[in-house]
Amino acid sequence: MDAKTPPPDSAAGTPEREIKLRLPPARLADLKAHPVLARHALGAPETRQLTTTYFDTPDGLLRAAGATVRVRTDGRGRVQTVKAMNPAGTAFDRLEWETPTDRDTPRPVRLEGAEGLDPAVVARLADETGLAELKPVFVMEMARTQHQLGGEDWAVELAIDHGEVRAGGRRAPIAEVELELKRGSVDRLYALALELAADLPLSLDPETKAGRAWRLAAGDPPPAPARAKAVPLRLDEPLGEAFQVAARGCLGQLIANQRPILERGHGDPEGVHQMRVAVRRLRSVMGLFGPALEGRELAPLKDELRWLNGLLGPARDLDVFIAEILDPVGAALADSADRATLADGLERLRRHFAQRRLAAYEDLSAALSGARFTRLVVRLARWIDAGAWQGGAHLAEPLGPYAGRLLDKRARKVLKGGRGLDQLDETGRHELRLTIKKLRYAVDFFVGLGPRQAGRDYLAALKALQQRLGELNDIAVARDLLHDLAGKSSAEEAWAAGMVAGWHAARLPGLQSGLGAEWATFQQTPPFWRDQG
Repeated sequence: MDAKTPPPDSAAGTPEREIKLRLPPARLADLKAHPVLARHALGAPETRQLTTTYFDTPDGLLRAAGATVRVRTDGRGRVQTVKAMNPAGTAFDRLEWETPTDRDTPRPVRLEGAEGLDPAVVARLADETGLAELKPVFVMEMARTQHQLGGEDWAVELAIDHGEVRAGGRRAPIAEVELELKRGSVDRLYALALELAADLPLSLDPETKAGRAWRLAAGDPPPAPARAKAVPLRLDEPLGEAFQVAARGCLGQLIANQRPILERGHGDPEGVHQMRVAVRRLRSVMGLFGPALEGRELAPLKDELRWLNGLLGPARDLDVFIAEILDPVGAALADSADRATLADGLERLRRHFAQRRLAAYEDLSAALSGARFTRLVVRLARWIDAGAWQGGAHLAEPLGPYAGRLLDKRARKVLKGGRGLDQLDETGRHELRLTIKKLRYAVDFFVGLGPRQAGRDYLAALKALQQRLGELNDIAVARDLLHDLAGKSSAEEAWAAGMVAGWHAARLPGLQSGLGAEWATFQQTPPFWRDQG
C-alpha cells in the first residue's frame, strides 16, 4: 500500500434480524392503516428515494460466497454495506458491515467478526487492488417508507419498498415489506409479524432483493431446490444450543424450498421432495430433543407441520408413482408384441395420475402462498429462538452422552424389528422401514459426533436398507392403487394397470433377496457412536 492509498476502514459485523414479506400492492393501504402501526408508532413515517448499486467480480466471487457489497445513496449521503449469511443464525439472520463513504464504488474495508465468510472475499474487500475487479452488476431504484415502531424495551423498523431493479438489460418490480429488529427481544419481532399476518394476506419472501436481482441478470431462472446441509454439532455442546442449531437448519431448508416449488411446479419435483425432507427432519428434531423441550407450544406446532406434510405427501407420492412405477414399464416393454395397446393404456393412466398430481400441486401452491404457511414459519422461528422450552431443566446437559443413549435405544428397536426378516409380511416390513427411518434421521444429525469413516459406513448401511424397504413399500402401495383404479376405469386402462402391477410384482423376488444381504451388512456395521478402539 503506497502513501496515496488510504488504509481500509474497519467495520464491526452486526447481526441483522429481519423478516421479509410480500403483500399484494392493492393491500398496501390496508397495511399502512393497520392499528398495530398506530399503536406502536414512535414517530411519523419517513419516505426516502434510494438508489443502490451492487458489485461483484466477473466470475461472481461474492455471490458464490453468499455475500453482497453495495453502495446506496438516499439524497443525504452514501453508505457502503457488506452483507453475508450468519452461520450461527436462522433463515432470517444476516451479518452486516456498514460504513459511510464518499465514493460511488466500494472502498477498502476491514471486516471484523467475519470468521464465517470466505477469507478470499475478506481479503479482496480490504485491498484497493482487489476492489478494482468489482464491477456493477445491478441497480435498484425504490421508494422506502420507514415506520419506527416500539415500546419501552423494544424497537422494530417496518419498511415498505416499492420500485424496480435493473439487471442484465432486464427490469423487474420491487414490492416488499421488511420487519427489522433494532432493539430488544427477538420475540417482539415475531409477535409483530404474527399480528400483521393475522389480518393481511402476507406471504413469506425468503429471497433477498439481491438474490432476485441475480436471477434477473441470469435470465430469471427459478431458484434451485435446497438440500439439507450438514449440522455442525459438538459432543460438549449443551442440549439447548444443539437443538437450536439443528432446528434452524431444518427451518432454513423448509423456507428455501418455497420459491422453487411455486416457480418450478411439477416440472421439477425436487423442490417438493426437499421441503418434505425438511419437514420430516424438523419433526425428527422435535422427537430427538423432546424430553428437553418443555412447554405448551410444541403440540400445536406439530399439528401445523402435519397439515403441511398432508399437502406435500400427495404431490410427492404422485411424482414417485409416475416416475418410478409407470414410466419404467413403458420403457421396458417398448418392444413387446402388445406395445401399441400398452402404450395407449399407459398414456391414459399417465394422464389420469398427471391430473391428480396437478391438483395436488395446485393445493400445495395455494397453501405456500397463503397466510397460514407464513404464520407457521414465523411461529416455528419464534419457538426455536425464544420458546418457553428454554426454561427446561435438562438444557445444559452435554449432547454427547444424550445422543449416545438415544442412538442406542433407536438401534435396538431396529434390530428387534428385523428379527425373522425373511418371515415379515408387508405390514411388518413397513413398520421396520419406519423404525429405520427414525434411526436414519437421528444418525443424520449426530453422525459428526463419532469417527468420520465409522459414521459414513453406518449411514451408508442404513441408507441401503431404507432404500430397499422403500422400493418394496412403493410396489405394495402402487399395486393397491392400480387395483382400485382398475375397477373404475376403461378396459384399456384396466389392462395397462394389470401389466404395470405384474411387471413390478416380477421384481419382488430380486428385491427381497437383496434385502437379506443388506440387513446382514447393517448388523455387521459397528455403531459409530460407541468406542471404536
